[in-house]
Amino acid sequence: TAYRHLHYVHRYPPSVGGYETQVRLLAKSLSEFHDVKVITFKLTESPNVEGRGRLEVYRVRPRLVLFRVPFSYGFVKILSKLDFDILHA
Repeated sequence: TAYRHLHYVHRYPPSVGGYETQVRLLAKSLSEFHDVKVITFKLTESPNVEGRGRLEVYRVRPRLVLFRVPFSYGFVKILSKLDFDILHA
C-alpha cells in the first residue's frame, strides 16, 4: 500500500547541511514507493514549488526569522490544503 508522506522541515536543499541532506535522502527514497511532499522555508532563490516524479517540494517565504528560526503563516495555508497519511516533522 502506498502512503502519502509529508515532511515538515525548516531547511531543505539547496540549503547545505547534514540535516538537509538527510531529509532529502529520506524523501527521495520514500518517493520510490510512496507519494512524498516536503514543506520548507524559501531561504534561497529556489522555485516555490518543484516536483520530481512522486516527490514534490513546497517552499514558503518566512515572514520572520528569530534566532535563526523562520516563521510563516504560509505553512498553515499549505498544510490545510495537502492530504497526507504520515507527517514527518
